[in-house]
Amino acid sequence: MALLRPLLRLLVGETRTSGGATTGKVLTMAEFTARLKAENERRLRENPRPPLPPQKHARVSIFRQFIHVESVVHVGALLSDPDGYADYLAPDADDRALGAATRAALNASRMIGPKDPLADEIAATNLERFDALEAEMMARAGVKTFRTFYRDWGIVSVQLIDGQITLVARKPISRGGWNGLRGREGTTLPEAASDAELGAAVRAELAISRAARQVPEGAPGLAVHYNRPKRGTPGRRDVIRKD
Repeated sequence: MALLRPLLRLLVGETRTSGGATTGKVLTMAEFTARLKAENERRLRENPRPPLPPQKHARVSIFRQFIHVESVVHVGALLSDPDGYADYLAPDADDRALGAATRAALNASRMIGPKDPLADEIAATNLERFDALEAEMMARAGVKTFRTFYRDWGIVSVQLIDGQITLVARKPISRGGWNGLRGREGTTLPEAASDAELGAAVRAELAISRAARQVPEGAPGLAVHYNRPKRGTPGRRDVIRKD
């Protein structure tokens, strides 16, 4: 309960009078967001975090009709980059081609500081870009329903830090959403690995991701979407009903 008190004070706008009593009013969402941002900035000034090491990120998704490779921009959250690399490959593309595309996506990745106005712009348009890309991919696949499109879907996160490439299979949940695989740290390769070696590792992780889904056909329920945030809240969990 003690941990909730600072947040409640922000939400209610609690202030203390000279006599020690507290007064306050319920804040609007805009006021609450501004206060929360100011509070976070104050805490960062008092307890600065160590700078993040230079890093690059990419995502590789496989569907029945194709493989999609894209670079990811680091703006505090990891989001698809509107000005980054993206390419489609045949689902049976050879390891060398898959590795080359993955490396190109990593090379195009970038980091943007959270105080850069561009970071806010990218975050604010994340949902619209996801919807547009999803529509583009469904048209390319020639399907009309989410259930058909995401059947047999797999996804792998790729990152490059300190000369090491780490690939981690994710567990698909539902429409564009995934979760981590408990206890799985993924596969690590040196940055100098060949395109064929990188592609083979990506393919192996994609197979793990596909096998991890194990969603019964037509099963009802809820799914946690990590990459389909509500408007203006990148990274927020958005719980929606499955198709």
